[in-house]
Amino acid sequence: MAEFHKLATVDEVGPGEIKQYLVEDRFVALCNV
Repeated sequence: MAEFHKLATVDEVGPGEIKQYLVEDRFVALCNV
């Protein structure tokens, strides 16, 4: 079953930015487009 992980707030990833996070041994990209 899928789990949700809070990575960042809207203020932490500005418009047009991409942030990389490590979640359970996997890198994920969080994009604010």
